[in-house]
Amino acid sequence: MLQLWEADTLFMMSRSLLATMAEIAYNADELPNAETIRRLFENTDWSNPSQAAPAYLKITLLMNAAADQETTDAVNAIINETDWSGPQALPAMIRAQIALTSGIDSTIAETADSILASTNWEDPDLAAFSETELHLLLFPPQNELGRDMLIRDTLLNHPLSLQYFSDDIRSDPVMVGAAIEGDPMAFQYATGAARTDRDLILNLLENNHGNNSISAFIPPELWPDPEIALEALACDPSCWQNIPDTLTRDALFCRKAAFAVLNIDHPTRLMNPEEIIRNRYSVASEAERTALEGLLGTAYFEGADNDDRPLCVIIYPDEDGNGAMTVTQTDMLSEAYRVVYYDVSTDEELVNSIRQATVDAGQQADLLLLTSHGNSNGMYMYDSSDEGSFTLDDTELSQRLQGCVEDNGHVVLQSCSTGEGKDPTSGIDNFAEFVHSIWPNAWTHAPTGVEWNFILLDRNGEFVSPMYMVFDSPLDSEFVIPPDGHSSFGYYLSLAANSMTRGLRHVWDMLLKGLEFLVKAPETAFSLIDTYL
Repeated sequence: MLQLWEADTLFMMSRSLLATMAEIAYNADELPNAETIRRLFENTDWSNPSQAAPAYLKITLLMNAAADQETTDAVNAIINETDWSGPQALPAMIRAQIALTSGIDSTIAETADSILASTNWEDPDLAAFSETELHLLLFPPQNELGRDMLIRDTLLNHPLSLQYFSDDIRSDPVMVGAAIEGDPMAFQYATGAARTDRDLILNLLENNHGNNSISAFIPPELWPDPEIALEALACDPSCWQNIPDTLTRDALFCRKAAFAVLNIDHPTRLMNPEEIIRNRYSVASEAERTALEGLLGTAYFEGADNDDRPLCVIIYPDEDGNGAMTVTQTDMLSEAYRVVYYDVSTDEELVNSIRQATVDAGQQADLLLLTSHGNSNGMYMYDSSDEGSFTLDDTELSQRLQGCVEDNGHVVLQSCSTGEGKDPTSGIDNFAEFVHSIWPNAWTHAPTGVEWNFILLDRNGEFVSPMYMVFDSPLDSEFVIPPDGHSSFGYYLSLAANSMTRGLRHVWDMLLKGLEFLVKAPETAFSLIDTYL
C-alpha cells in the first residue's frame, strides 16, 4: 500500500518498478501510447510527490487497455483536481485505483466511498487504519493469515491506529503486542483478553523501564505476581503502594524491589549490595527515596546522607554478551569511597545517571569508572545503535556532563580499545580524547587495545591507577591524558614510587614469613617425630 498522507512519502513506488514499466512501454510497440509513457517517465521528478503521484496514475491509465472513456475521464478529473502535496493525496489515489479496477461490486464501491469520505486524512493513524480497511475491502486476502499480516504491519508502523480497529483486533494479544512494540501507550486502546494477558503486560513492563505511565495498565489481579510487581517498580517507583503485603513482608522480595526501583538489573555484580542501595538512596529522586523507605524502612538509610567519603561513580552496561562485565570491585573501592553504582542501556541513561550522582546532588566525583564493551569510537552499553552507545558523535549530549568530575579527579575507561590510535597532538582521534574534552580538568585513563583490567588501590584503599592487560601490546597498555596544564610525568613518577613501595612491602612480608617459618620449623619437626615414631 502507498503511504500517501505524508507529503515527503507521497509516492512510494520503487524506481526499479517504474523503470521496468517504462522500458516495457518503450520496447513494446503494441502497448498503447508507448512514446507518451516513455516521456512521462523521463520528464517526471519522482522525488517530488506533486509530480510522482499523477505521473504514476497517468502511466497506469495509459497501460490499461481495458480503460474506457468514462474511466479515463474519471481518472483525469482526479489527477487535475487533487493537490498531491497534502493529506488529500491518499484518498485521491485510492479513488483513482477504484476507478481503474473493473468489475467492482457497486455495494463495495459505495462502502469504499463512505470510508474515504468519513476519514480525517490529516490524522496519520486514522489514515493508516482506513487505508488498511480499504485494502481488505477491495483486495481481500486469500486467507486469514494474509489479513492478519496486513493489520499487524499497520499496527507496527502506526501503533495508535489500534484505537480505530474492531474489538476482535484490540482484544487480540498478538495484535496489541505489535502495537505496543511501536508505542507502549497504544495499550490504552486494548480491550478484553489483551487487558489481562500476563505475558503481554510483562513484555510491556520489561521494555519500558522508567516510563511511569505504564504501571497504570496493570489490572488488580496481577499485582500479587512478584515478577509483575518488580517490573512495575522499574517503570514507576511510586507504584510501590500497589504491591500487596503478601510480597512486602518478604525481606528477600523487598531487596529485589529496591534494586528494581534503582534500575540495577545485575545485582549479582555487587559484592556489597546493602551499601550500594544506601549510597544510591543518598542521590536518588524523591519518588525513589519514598519507595525505598516504604520497602526497607527508614532505619535502613540512617546516616546515608552524611557520608563524607570521596565520591566514586561506577557505570556498567545492561548488556554483556561475553561475561566480561561480571567484576565491579565495589567492595574494595568502598573502603575509601562512597560508591554510587548504575546499570545503563542508553547514552541518555548514562548521562542522566552521572548527573544524578554528581551535579544534581550538588557534588563532584573524585573517581568515575565507565565500563562497557567499546572501541576507539566509543562505548556500547546495549548495542551499536545511536541510543545504545556513547560515541564521538554525541557532542551535544556530552555537554550536559561538564562539571561532574573534580579538578585532578580520575576518569577511567574500562572499555576495550578506547585509547587506541592515541595522538594527543592531532585533535580528537579516539574516545579517550573525546572523554577528556568533556572533563579537561581531570585525568583520563584508557586501554590501547583489547584488555582485561582491575583497579589498583593503595594500602588505604585509594585509587592509584587502572591495571590494563592489553593482549597484543602488554608494554603499552595505558593511554593517560593529564588535566589541562599538567604533565603526565608526575603520574608516572607516583606509579613508580607506589610500585617500589609495594615491592619493598612484599619483600618485608616475605622476610617476616621466612623468619616465622624458621622459628616454627623445629617445633614442627618434633611434632612430626612424636606423631609417627
